[in-house]
Amino acid sequence: MRLTVSTFLGKIQDVEDSGQFMTMFFLALDTVTRQLEWVRAGHDPGLVYDPGSDAFSELGGSGIALGVDAEWIYEDNKKTDFSNGQIIFLSTDGIWEARNKRCRNHRYLVYADCIIIVGRFPLNVG
Repeated sequence: MRLTVSTFLGKIQDVEDSGQFMTMFFLALDTVTRQLEWVRAGHDPGLVYDPGSDAFSELGGSGIALGVDAEWIYEDNKKTDFSNGQIIFLSTDGIWEARNKRCRNHRYLVYADCIIIVGRFPLNVG
């Protein structure tokens, strides 16, 4: 992915002119090799839930927002053990910034509970 996504991201330079920026998370899933590859550009990490182990892992890695530094080299990340039944959760920043009526950020817990419930009832596609 380095020659495509990472090279492209480094070419975007606008913050100095407008003061605006954008975050991005790019993910590719190879269904044959069961490998995930991703690049983060200032965006929150993706999550992977594994119902078999009842555990979450983050699709992390470094990366600053798009347009901040034209010289920044974005990190290519890989996960080689993606398996049937695992759930990938990607979201907009607004999900993580949402607050309830008591002004509490319910960030991870509410969404984690929903993902766990979905993981317990796998879809049969075919």
